[in-house]
Amino acid sequence: MVDMFWVGCPKCRGTFCAATRDFKGQDREMICPFCSHAFKDTEGVEPQEGTGAGWLKTAK
Repeated sequence: MVDMFWVGCPKCRGTFCAATRDFKGQDREMICPFCSHAFKDTEGVEPQEGTGAGWLKTAK
Protein backbone atom coordinates (compact mmCIF):
# COMPACT_ATOMS: atom_id res chain seq x y z
CA MET A 1 0.00 0.00 0.00
CA VAL A 2 1.26 3.47 -0.89
CA ASP A 3 1.50 6.05 1.89
CA MET A 4 -0.35 9.21 0.79
CA PHE A 5 -0.90 12.68 2.25
CA TRP A 6 -3.40 15.46 1.58
CA VAL A 7 -2.03 18.79 0.40
CA GLY A 8 -3.61 22.13 -0.47
CA CYS A 9 -2.44 24.19 -3.45
CA PRO A 10 -1.07 27.57 -2.33
CA LYS A 11 -2.51 29.26 -5.45
CA CYS A 12 -6.10 27.96 -5.79
CA ARG A 13 -6.45 26.17 -2.40
CA GLY A 14 -7.61 23.00 -4.17
CA THR A 15 -6.99 19.86 -2.12
CA PHE A 16 -5.47 16.69 -3.56
CA CYS A 17 -3.60 13.57 -2.55
CA ALA A 18 0.11 12.93 -3.23
CA ALA A 19 2.47 10.02 -2.58
CA THR A 20 4.55 10.62 0.55
CA ARG A 21 7.67 8.85 -0.74
CA ASP A 22 7.64 10.87 -3.97
CA PHE A 23 7.09 14.36 -2.54
CA LYS A 24 7.38 14.69 1.27
CA GLY A 25 10.87 16.01 2.03
CA GLN A 26 11.97 15.57 -1.58
CA ASP A 27 13.22 18.34 -3.84
CA ARG A 28 10.40 17.74 -6.33
CA GLU A 29 7.45 19.86 -7.34
CA MET A 30 3.85 18.69 -7.32
CA ILE A 31 1.46 19.99 -9.96
CA CYS A 32 -2.02 20.98 -8.83
CA PRO A 33 -4.64 19.05 -10.84
CA PHE A 34 -7.02 22.02 -10.58
CA CYS A 35 -4.92 25.04 -11.67
CA SER A 36 -1.61 23.44 -12.85
CA HIS A 37 0.46 25.43 -10.34
CA ALA A 38 3.80 23.72 -9.52
CA PHE A 39 4.98 23.78 -5.89
CA LYS A 40 6.97 21.79 -3.32
CA ASP A 41 5.43 20.11 -0.26
CA THR A 42 6.84 22.83 2.02
CA GLU A 43 4.86 25.47 0.06
CA GLY A 44 1.55 23.59 0.32
CA VAL A 45 -1.23 24.88 2.55
CA GLU A 46 -3.43 23.07 5.04
CA PRO A 47 -6.19 21.29 3.08
CA GLN A 48 -9.53 23.05 3.48
CA GLU A 49 -12.88 21.31 3.69
CA GLY A 50 -15.00 21.95 0.63
CA THR A 51 -12.15 22.19 -1.90
CA GLY A 52 -10.80 19.64 -4.34
CA ALA A 53 -10.49 15.87 -4.09
CA GLY A 54 -10.17 15.87 -0.29
CA TRP A 55 -13.71 17.21 -0.05
CA LEU A 56 -15.05 14.56 -2.42
CA LYS A 57 -13.61 11.82 -0.23
CA THR A 58 -15.38 13.09 2.90
CA ALA A 59 -18.62 14.34 1.34
CA LYS A 60 -21.79 12.58 2.45
